[in-house]
Amino acid sequence: MRSPKGRLEDQARLQSGESGRAMRMFLLTYEYGSTTVPLARCAELFGYSPDEAAKRAARAALPVPAFRCGSQKSPWLVNVEDLADYLETQRRQALQEWKRVNGVPYQLS
Repeated sequence: MRSPKGRLEDQARLQSGESGRAMRMFLLTYEYGSTTVPLARCAELFGYSPDEAAKRAARAALPVPAFRCGSQKSPWLVNVEDLADYLETQRRQALQEWKRVNGVPYQLS
């Protein structure tokens, strides 16, 4: 039986690198049911209402690329790969800040 420390090391290894990225993309695809997510469904992740997110998408002012398939009346979409990268960047920044505030030497997993 693995010790808790061993399991945590396994988890850290999975969360880093390409395998962790693939896992995050898989989980987002599972959550949203597609590899392209309607902006209205994920707008809250950026701190915007769906209407504000759509306005920002039109100005290319979101933290991830948004696109439309078809006409200008088509809904704005976000790719799960871009969404996963954005969330990982936010997680890394929060972890760095948390470690700085709590006096823990910064070492990213």
